[in-house]
Amino acid sequence: MNEKSQINTSLLGWFNAMLLALGIFALALYIALLQTWVYPQFASDRINERGLSDYTIEENYKTLIRYNLDPRDKILEFQGLEMSEEGRIHFEEVKQIFKAIFISGFISLGASVLLGSYLTRIKKNSRYMLRAVRLSIGIVIAGGIAAAFFFDEAFVLFHKLLFSNDYWIFDRSVDPIIDYLPESFFRRIAIFIGAVWLMLLCTLRFTLYPYHRIREQELRGKIE
Repeated sequence: MNEKSQINTSLLGWFNAMLLALGIFALALYIALLQTWVYPQFASDRINERGLSDYTIEENYKTLIRYNLDPRDKILEFQGLEMSEEGRIHFEEVKQIFKAIFISGFISLGASVLLGSYLTRIKKNSRYMLRAVRLSIGIVIAGGIAAAFFFDEAFVLFHKLLFSNDYWIFDRSVDPIIDYLPESFFRRIAIFIGAVWLMLLCTLRFTLYPYHRIREQELRGKIE
């Protein structure tokens, strides 16, 4: 392999590493949000001035998750809780953000699988997996530090960057759902997402990557 070809393969590998990193993040986010069983533990600081039953509270959370994970246009309604127009708009905007992450992430993941097959079989280079792991772990560590020491500031900055309005600042009197989603919940769910992300990265690093390295070496051996 000449120098130009090596450079092109390296650049292609880095591009695929970024595709894979985005895809794994989207998958981790999707898997983590599906685990609605964590809600009672993560939202233990919730306020229940409306006197809803535990079942109704958890069903409202599941309704919110299903709403955000479903790519179709749906109307969000909670049991026993009213919602302001501003609150409804905010949830619609959140849904669009999730939709963008999942669509771009899963497309990236599919493209990474195809490109990765080319890199492994034709270019005999599967190091893009290792690069994706290292890139992702760096982001997880940075996010973990922010969540541990600067969560309040990061939370506010996150909303100011993603939303062009202040509808995310809920008024409890007209959007009581916020009482059931305390700040501590968002901190814990962020940590949980990071944990699922790390689990997927470990699977990639210690299971899929070694397998592809063996396959890569086998292909090299056949050529030689």
